[in-house]
Amino acid sequence: MAPKRRVTIQSDSEDEAPRSTQRKRQRTSVEDTEAEVQPVDNAIDQEQELQFEREHEEAFMQRVQERADDVKKHKVIGGVAAMGIIERVEMLDFMCHAYLKFNFGPQINFIIGHNGSGKSAVLTAITIAMGGKAAVTGRGSGLKSFIKEGKQASEVTITLKNRGDEAFKHDLYGDSIVITRKFDFKGSSTYKIKSKDGVLISNKKEELSAICDHMNIQVDNPMNVLTQDSARQFLSASHPSEKYQFFLKGTQLSQLSDEYEICFANVRQTSKILQQKGKVLPDLRSAAQAAEDRFKEAEKAVELQKKIDKLKNELVWAHVKEKRDDLKSKLSNLGKARARLPKVEESIREAEERFEDCNERISRMEEEHRSIGTVDHIRAQRDELKKKIHILNQEVQELAGDQKDINSRIKTERANIKNVELQIDAETKRMATHTNERRERARAKLEEAKAAVENAEARLKSLEAQMEEKAQAANDVRSEENEFRAAFEAAKREMEECENQIKVARDSEKNALAPYGNNMESVIRDVQKTRWHGKEPLGPLGRYVKLKDPKWADVLRVNLSGSMVSWAITDARDRGPLKALLERYGNRNAPIIISAVDVFDYSRGEPPQEYLTPLRVLAFSNEWVTRLFINQRSIESIVLARTRAEGDDVCGRLGGNCHAWCGTDSRELYHVYGYSDGGKQSKPMPFPSGNQLQMFVTRDTRANLEFWNQKFGAAQKDYSENKAKAEDRSNLARKLMNESREAKDGARRAHQALIGAKNEVSRLQIEANEELPAGLAGLQELKKGHEDSIESMKTQFAAIVEKKAEVERKLEPLNAESDKLKAEMDDFDARREKHSNLIEGVVEERVKATSDIEHWKKKKAEEEATIKDAEQAAETTEAELVDWTKTAREMAPTEFKEPRPSADVNRKLESAKGALKKQESKQGASVEEITAELTRAKKAYDTAVTEIKTMYALNKELSDAVNARLSRWHDFRRHIALRCKVFFQFNLAHRGYFGKVLFDHTAQTLQLRVQTEEMAATQVRAKDKDPKALSGGEKSFSTICLLLALWESIGCPIRCLDEFDVFMDAVNRRISMKMMIDTAKASDGKQYILITPQDMQNVSITDAVRVHRMIDPERNQGILQFGS
Repeated sequence: MAPKRRVTIQSDSEDEAPRSTQRKRQRTSVEDTEAEVQPVDNAIDQEQELQFEREHEEAFMQRVQERADDVKKHKVIGGVAAMGIIERVEMLDFMCHAYLKFNFGPQINFIIGHNGSGKSAVLTAITIAMGGKAAVTGRGSGLKSFIKEGKQASEVTITLKNRGDEAFKHDLYGDSIVITRKFDFKGSSTYKIKSKDGVLISNKKEELSAICDHMNIQVDNPMNVLTQDSARQFLSASHPSEKYQFFLKGTQLSQLSDEYEICFANVRQTSKILQQKGKVLPDLRSAAQAAEDRFKEAEKAVELQKKIDKLKNELVWAHVKEKRDDLKSKLSNLGKARARLPKVEESIREAEERFEDCNERISRMEEEHRSIGTVDHIRAQRDELKKKIHILNQEVQELAGDQKDINSRIKTERANIKNVELQIDAETKRMATHTNERRERARAKLEEAKAAVENAEARLKSLEAQMEEKAQAANDVRSEENEFRAAFEAAKREMEECENQIKVARDSEKNALAPYGNNMESVIRDVQKTRWHGKEPLGPLGRYVKLKDPKWADVLRVNLSGSMVSWAITDARDRGPLKALLERYGNRNAPIIISAVDVFDYSRGEPPQEYLTPLRVLAFSNEWVTRLFINQRSIESIVLARTRAEGDDVCGRLGGNCHAWCGTDSRELYHVYGYSDGGKQSKPMPFPSGNQLQMFVTRDTRANLEFWNQKFGAAQKDYSENKAKAEDRSNLARKLMNESREAKDGARRAHQALIGAKNEVSRLQIEANEELPAGLAGLQELKKGHEDSIESMKTQFAAIVEKKAEVERKLEPLNAESDKLKAEMDDFDARREKHSNLIEGVVEERVKATSDIEHWKKKKAEEEATIKDAEQAAETTEAELVDWTKTAREMAPTEFKEPRPSADVNRKLESAKGALKKQESKQGASVEEITAELTRAKKAYDTAVTEIKTMYALNKELSDAVNARLSRWHDFRRHIALRCKVFFQFNLAHRGYFGKVLFDHTAQTLQLRVQTEEMAATQVRAKDKDPKALSGGEKSFSTICLLLALWESIGCPIRCLDEFDVFMDAVNRRISMKMMIDTAKASDGKQYILITPQDMQNVSITDAVRVHRMIDPERNQGILQFGS
């Protein structure tokens, strides 16, 4: 085994490159792989290194010189970095500064000030803000040491430029990234990483590390940020080994070398582990061989095991076949369920069509029902007739009572005549016993009684005449009262209508759509927002209709109000959503018309031009609305007439089935029908009411409101006047009726008095007959008086009969008119009931259609659920079949085409297993166990061999890869060292010096050899001097030349150097300063921050150079002054 060798670096006094060798040999067995993987030989061929330097140093020096000449000749200035440089640094309570802020330039920045002014705090703040450790700064062991005395916390903010195509997350941060680090005495430290606009993006240090990696910023690299102490040590007394380590760390070669060493250690450790694993291979080989020997002994049971395996395979495919049959059955059930679903959907469609048809029929029939109007005016007329009939009936009843009274009185007179006749008979018998004296006294009393009878008859006639006069006057006054009462009731209704119209007009003033329904603006807005199957619903249709001539407003309001509030749709599926939307805003009865947009020609249905039609007095702003009105109300063919007579005449002239809407006064509106046989019929229309009165208004809103206010005032005046007159007539009628009743009562009393007087005459006649001899002449006279009274009463009865007949004649036309009005009301009620019954029938059909829809939808849901269950069952069975088939193919790759039933196969399998078990009991293990043991043993041995071979090969590849990278590392070091040498010589030439850099990679030292101008002038062959022999200024100048040469070898965009000129004399400082400024100007995308306690009098200030001058701050606050 070759000895282990670590990575070594060997060189002579100059830079030498390594030469790698690799030993390879063919490996044919596992044991061959046990050779340890070795790193390449790192010995360096001195002659090759010198040859490389001779071949490239002069050419590289020439390129450097040409670039310097080009910069000097053309004054070329390096480009400004697009990202990664510092734009601003802010410190709060940091070290000796209470608050300090710097705005850095993109190329060269000098920070000057006296000792103790806090210049070095700037570099410390940059290191801390970029996530550097406190120990790196050389100014403290922890963050707490940077907090200003007397303060609890400190904060450092740095702003990095972030522009260009390669900017870091430019969409989040913008053109600048602001990093703030805050720490306190408790030891806590937080980060805030913000965008240019101050938006917090992250507070994690990982984000800061990502930013630094992206921008190639290395805050812990001593070549990027050379602190004050490091600068002094580097410039004054650094050891060659320290310079070499500084070179390795600054160029990151040291980090790569350490990582490669770790890689080689891991490779060696892996090789040891593989050697240990290789020792177990013989044991694994022995175990495999033993298992194979035992398996050979069990071959007797192999045939039986093969039979079992075959039965198992058949059993597996028998189960698959049964599952396949089950899938066919479930797919058949699924197909049947799917076949039923279209039938159910067809039933739903048919029910929905019947529902929509019922809706359309109901809307049309409701419109027809509304067009029938009301019988309020007929009822009012009949009520008026009934009042007149009642008065006349009362008069008839009173006359009938008088007839009854006269009949009673005639009966009494006839009874009196019979008594007189009896008295005459008795008188004849007693005539001989009476004297003349007594006869005379009786006659005198009889004459007085007869005079009393005459007076009573005269008073009775006077009172009866007075009764008739008062009753007639009362009837006349009552008729006037009824007229006034009807007038003020009409005025009251008109007032209520006016109040309603004033409210509607006020609503219309705010909302022009108020006459067409509730919340129409919200309805229209929601209609516009909703997605519809057909065109967007159009409505209310009254929005698109204007009246040209206002005199036709009332008749059009009665007949077209339903169409004015209607809505139109083109797709029946939109009816349900539109109706629900209308009902949601309180428009339950708004008609919905389903019609295609058909702008047809309607001219053939119009009458001659001399006849007005609703179409000709209306203006439509939408052609489709015009056709909808024509289809719904036939406005192109109906004729308008001013009166009913004119309507009759027009229908007679036009002939055929003609319709005319007649009337310009809302109380005289008629619908005239003309028939083809010449007959005509007219029916009154109801008065316009409610929102109808706000339709077809040609006045503006304010004028309309004023109109109804004036109409309300006039109606209120009529109401008050007629109510007062009605009350006056009512009082007068009551007074006259009271007087008539008093006269009637007086007449009854006078009649009773007349009867009493006549009875008194009869009594006196009787007494006279008893006391005096009376003659037959007296009794005959008395009899004649009673007969005269009967004749008088008959005359009165005849007058009463005649008057009663006259009253009844007056009743006949009134009763006939009443019966006619009742018949019209009954006919109207019958027609309304017929329409209502028809509507109810259609509503029942709609209810049935709704019930059918719900039934079939429920049925559809059930069928869909059935289909879904069947699909899931089929999918589950299919998935099980696929899984079983896959398992079967894994267990038995050859499929049994026609396997026996699983029960039969299973029975035979159990029998074969029993036979095998007996065979295994003889061997102590089953064939499967023996086979499994053999498989495990072989697999363990084969796996171990494969893994070890693989790991040896992988370890070899890793070793080769690390060696290849190490070779590249040597190349990097060779080129960087050569670049450093050339730039060092070039920089020394600015002072007229000559020198070189000596690298000893074996001893890991870096030495400088410098020959000054004086030495070159005094000695012919002057030897190069060690820098320790140089003066302080020469030594510092030489070290600055080295630092500038090293800066040319790194890629970080930031270079920071603190107090680089503390040991320089004026000449070396001036030359060093100019050289550094020229180098910085020529650098592309680099920013320099240089700190010096010296002034800048000898420095040429340009746009690329920015000088920041600091004054000594007070220890409790910081004041910053800038110089430029």
